[in-house]
Amino acid sequence: MGLQKSLVDILHKHNNDYHRAQNGWSGDTWNLMTKIFKDRNKHVNFTKSQLQDQEKELKRQYCMLKEARKQSGAGWCEKSCRIVADDALWDNLLISFPKIEKFKKYDFPLFDTLGDLYDGQIAEGRYNFTSISKTSQIGEEYEDVQSADGNDDDELHILDGGGTTQRGDEVNPIIDVDAAEKVNTEQHVQKKVASVPKKKTNK
Repeated sequence: MGLQKSLVDILHKHNNDYHRAQNGWSGDTWNLMTKIFKDRNKHVNFTKSQLQDQEKELKRQYCMLKEARKQSGAGWCEKSCRIVADDALWDNLLISFPKIEKFKKYDFPLFDTLGDLYDGQIAEGRYNFTSISKTSQIGEEYEDVQSADGNDDDELHILDGGGTTQRGDEVNPIIDVDAAEKVNTEQHVQKKVASVPKKKTNK
């Protein structure tokens, strides 16, 4: 547990936007953290790949225990850092989480500090370690298409019962071209008829 705690402490030290992206720590950061780990623990010689595997395993164990704690009837002892459950519940937990068996006997004191490290960085759900992005690529593309096509809510033209079209605060009358031409033609005919002098009739 001492080596695991040392690794988690180093991960926390480099848990910032400079060293850690949404998908995890950068390769250069892992090289740096591996060097720091070796300097702190000279009696062991772990490679970067081995430390990365250990970090993935710690994350898996944390997520597994977090999900197990959510099960009805399950408890958590803050003093011993263990799941508290009766035999029947443990049987169910072992079916759902086969690798949880060792935690019937062994504690997991890194649970809270791993929560500070991973909560908000991984999606909720059993064994789902995918990072959450603020906006999906599909969502961004959909918004771009909306803007290009002018189909945003502000651009909607709504025809109301009064024969007007609304775009934001603008209200313009709808002009029926055919009807307007018809009216103009009738008015022209009437004027032409009125201008023709009436013939005098002989009595």
